[in-house]
Amino acid sequence: MKKFVLTILLIYITILSYAQCTVGHECSFFHPDEVSRIDITLDSAELQQLLAVGNEEKQLRFFGSMTFESKTIKDTISSICVGLSGKDTRYSLKKSFEIAFGKKSICHLQGLKLESNSGDPTLSRSKLMYQLMSNEGIPAPRSAHTLLFINGEYHGVYLMSELIDSSFLTHHFKSNEGILYMGNYGADLTNDPNSYLDEKTYPLCQGKDFHREHLQSFLDSINLLHHKELIHYVETHFEVEQFVKALAIEILCGHWDGYAFNKDNFFLYFDDKTGKWSYIPYQFDHTFGINLISDQYDWASRDINQWGEPYEARVLVNKILDQPKYRNLFNRFIEEFVLRTFNISTLSPYLNKQREMLLPFVENDYQYSLDHGWTTFDFINSFENSVGNHIDYGLKEFILQRSRTALKQVISSDPKQLSHWVETVKFYPDPKKNVVMMKMKDVSYKSCMVSVQNKEGQTVKRFVYPPSESIKVEYDKFSEGTYILSAEIENKQGSWVGLPQVIINN
Repeated sequence: MKKFVLTILLIYITILSYAQCTVGHECSFFHPDEVSRIDITLDSAELQQLLAVGNEEKQLRFFGSMTFESKTIKDTISSICVGLSGKDTRYSLKKSFEIAFGKKSICHLQGLKLESNSGDPTLSRSKLMYQLMSNEGIPAPRSAHTLLFINGEYHGVYLMSELIDSSFLTHHFKSNEGILYMGNYGADLTNDPNSYLDEKTYPLCQGKDFHREHLQSFLDSINLLHHKELIHYVETHFEVEQFVKALAIEILCGHWDGYAFNKDNFFLYFDDKTGKWSYIPYQFDHTFGINLISDQYDWASRDINQWGEPYEARVLVNKILDQPKYRNLFNRFIEEFVLRTFNISTLSPYLNKQREMLLPFVENDYQYSLDHGWTTFDFINSFENSVGNHIDYGLKEFILQRSRTALKQVISSDPKQLSHWVETVKFYPDPKKNVVMMKMKDVSYKSCMVSVQNKEGQTVKRFVYPPSESIKVEYDKFSEGTYILSAEIENKQGSWVGLPQVIINN
């Protein structure tokens, strides 16, 4: 009975935290339960130039002024600089904007990002991602919805978010004197000088890094170190547990446009106070079933433990999750996070409130329909159902499907299950025949996956076997060297159980 009451209390507290985003209350700009208003005044000719076809990639910036108004405050900033923001949205009819303030304003902000979310019919995916990250202690921009007026004309509902700049660093890290790099498309974090010296791939956004020595040292270390040496390095010089949690949330939410899948849209910050690097994901508009890649990808069912493309380098993901300690942490966190937060029971009340709050303003937002022809009905319906085109799932529909499939894909580190399968599976290496035999006492499993890694930690071969009393793993065609063989059993419930590793020599 006590356990039941405690469970209900924990669920209630979690729901309450999404009804009252505590992170947002720290700044009057970002009140989660309110839609504020922003009025921007620009020279009309300069505004036309900013929005003109053909100027999408030009880094145009124009001066103006801005007034911010909410239920509690009204603040005028007499000098601002306005330009386009985003990547895809530069070519959308409803643009995204970035605003730099001439001086620090309320909450010590130096500027704002105004996200159009033109590819999201709910206008709520990015905000939900920001809150999921923030509530787990992962550095993420604060955000809230606002109404945008430019020269008195209504431009629609926008998501107002914090820029990742020195003010962001001060707020989240209590220091802005470190080194901040952005990871753009192609930033796979290999230690290739042709890549990390490229200012387009890794632009330096904050601080000084002579010849990029700090970045080079970090990339060399995560690429060249293995096993115990790698673990010691990341635990000393990298916020590794925070990274694992951020990665888990990105994968659960289908953020294919981030580092783990698309090698894009993240920051790395070196905190000179702690001597550690931190991973900061961002740009969350392509999440929760928004699919701009291919119909062959189903982001609501893709294996959480095989997320990236198998033959492409994602060094930080592959090297970290190859370590049993962090792979177990990753799977345990996903399981716990789904049961506690990432489920319909917890998130549906929050999403219902978002829809109710935004609906009156979407009804008057003529720009809402410009890019995809969406209507007010589509806005209402899209929280539950797909509205076609690049929207594979409704927002709630995705959460329901992803939470179910993720729990089935979790690799269990439950000691009872592990003990059972360790007693069930016996390995019989035969070096003379370059074979490992696996004998099974219990064949009540769905499949067995065997992975072979070289001493550098790279997976060179992976086999999947159906249930059988005897499994034969041949490695005679491997080149000479030492390999680590690991096996995982998919149990009846659809969860995976990792077994102790076996070292083989060829």
